[in-house]
Amino acid sequence: MSEDQEFGYGYCPVQIEGTTHNGLPYYFRARGNGWTFAIATAPDGNAVLGPVFMSGHIDSMFAASWMPHELAKALTDWALRCYERDNPTPQAPATEGGA
Repeated sequence: MSEDQEFGYGYCPVQIEGTTHNGLPYYFRARGNGWTFAIATAPDGNAVLGPVFMSGHIDSMFAASWMPHELAKALTDWALRCYERDNPTPQAPATEGGA
């Protein structure tokens, strides 16, 4: 989980904002019967308007709006792990002499 993960609001919608391992803002939102996880395309970008990286649907009216915060955190952590797997942090090139 990102250490700077924070809830914006409680319920209706459930929201989490934070920053990915490579400095991009992200936004999780659960409302009605669905949830989305979006990531901004630039460090100073708006994740709310960013492209959706992952989303889901719940077959129960308004279930996402009242999603337990623990589930929202788990879905956010899962989405972050998937994003980090697909977008690894570039490693600095090795220098001669092992330094």
